Amino acid sequence: MRERVSSAADATIAPLAMPGLILGLLLVGLGLAGLPRLGDWVGNYGPVLVGLAYLLYLGAAGWLLLWSAATVRSLHRH
Repeated sequence: MRERVSSAADATIAPLAMPGLILGLLLVGLGLAGLPRLGDWVGNYGPVLVGLAYLLYLGAAGWLLLWSAATVRSLHRH
Protein backbone atom coordinates (compact mmCIF):
# COMPACT_ATOMS: atom_id res chain seq x y z
CA MET A 1 0.00 0.00 0.00
CA ARG A 2 1.43 3.33 -1.05
CA GLU A 3 0.88 6.09 1.50
CA ARG A 4 1.57 9.77 1.03
CA VAL A 5 1.15 11.57 4.30
CA SER A 6 2.85 14.70 5.53
CA SER A 7 4.73 13.29 8.53
CA ALA A 8 5.65 10.11 10.33
CA ALA A 9 3.07 10.84 13.01
CA ASP A 10 0.34 11.13 10.38
CA ALA A 11 1.45 7.83 8.85
CA THR A 12 0.74 5.98 12.08
CA ILE A 13 -2.77 7.42 12.46
CA ALA A 14 -3.67 7.56 8.75
CA PRO A 15 -6.00 4.51 9.04
CA LEU A 16 -8.21 6.64 11.31
CA ALA A 17 -8.79 9.23 8.58
CA MET A 18 -11.92 7.68 7.06
CA PRO A 19 -13.72 7.15 10.40
CA GLY A 20 -12.56 10.65 11.36
CA LEU A 21 -14.07 12.06 8.18
CA ILE A 22 -17.42 10.44 8.92
CA LEU A 23 -17.32 11.54 12.55
CA GLY A 24 -16.26 15.07 11.57
CA LEU A 25 -19.16 15.39 9.14
CA LEU A 26 -21.55 14.13 11.80
CA LEU A 27 -20.21 16.51 14.46
CA VAL A 28 -20.34 19.55 12.18
CA GLY A 29 -23.86 18.61 11.09
CA LEU A 30 -25.00 18.26 14.69
CA GLY A 31 -23.35 21.56 15.57
CA LEU A 32 -25.21 23.32 12.79
CA ALA A 33 -28.45 21.58 13.79
CA GLY A 34 -28.00 23.08 17.27
CA LEU A 35 -27.99 26.65 15.95
CA PRO A 36 -31.73 27.24 16.52
CA ARG A 37 -31.35 26.31 20.21
CA LEU A 38 -28.49 28.74 20.88
CA GLY A 39 -30.89 31.49 21.91
CA ASP A 40 -32.42 29.29 24.62
CA TRP A 41 -29.01 28.23 25.87
CA VAL A 42 -27.79 31.83 25.98
CA GLY A 43 -30.83 32.73 28.09
CA ASN A 44 -30.19 29.85 30.49
CA TYR A 45 -26.39 29.80 30.74
CA GLY A 46 -25.13 33.17 29.51
CA PRO A 47 -23.69 34.36 26.22
CA VAL A 48 -20.01 33.96 27.11
CA LEU A 49 -20.25 30.34 28.22
CA VAL A 50 -22.45 29.30 25.30
CA GLY A 51 -20.39 31.22 22.76
CA LEU A 52 -17.09 29.77 23.93
CA ALA A 53 -18.45 26.24 24.17
CA TYR A 54 -20.01 26.47 20.71
CA LEU A 55 -16.85 27.89 19.12
CA LEU A 56 -14.65 25.27 20.77
CA TYR A 57 -16.99 22.49 19.68
CA LEU A 58 -17.21 23.64 16.07
CA GLY A 59 -13.48 24.36 16.01
CA ALA A 60 -12.61 20.84 17.13
CA ALA A 61 -15.16 19.29 14.77
CA GLY A 62 -13.94 21.42 11.88
CA TRP A 63 -10.30 20.57 12.57
CA LEU A 64 -11.13 16.85 12.62
CA LEU A 65 -13.06 17.20 9.38
CA LEU A 66 -10.28 19.10 7.61
CA TRP A 67 -7.49 16.84 8.86
CA SER A 68 -9.29 13.67 7.90
CA ALA A 69 -10.33 15.02 4.48
CA ALA A 70 -6.75 16.05 3.71
CA THR A 71 -5.39 12.69 4.90
CA VAL A 72 -7.93 10.67 2.92
CA ARG A 73 -7.18 12.76 -0.13
CA SER A 74 -3.44 12.25 0.23
CA LEU A 75 -3.89 8.50 0.67
CA HIS A 76 -6.01 8.15 -2.46
CA ARG A 77 -3.99 10.41 -4.72
CA HIS A 78 -2.43 8.61 -7.67
